[in-house]
Formats: sequence, C-alpha cells, structure tokens
Amino acid sequence: MQRFVARENVRRFKEQLKDCNDEGQRQTLSRLLAEEEAKLKKLLRGEVDWAA
Repeated sequence: MQRFVARENVRRFKEQLKDCNDEGQRQTLSRLLAEEEAKLKKLLRGEVDWAA
C-alpha cells in the first residue's frame, strides 16, 4: 500500500509541476517530489520504515 501511495504522489507532484507558474510553489513541489521519489526508492529496495 505504501508503494502505491508513493507512486501516486510522484505522479501527482510531476503533473502539478507541469502547470505551476508560482516559483515558491514550484520549489515546494520539487522538494516534495524529491522526498517522495527517495521514499519510493527505499520502499522498492525493501528498506521500509514501518513507523513512518
């Protein structure tokens, strides 16, 4: 389930970045995207922190 949510978040953040014109919002979305991609990588490797 966590992998599904992470994949959907990555997809959603990428889609939002395409249409975003506000620089502050772009920075926030870029940061969130990077964090979620790192999280997904860990989940796919099996490095799961179930408390998070």
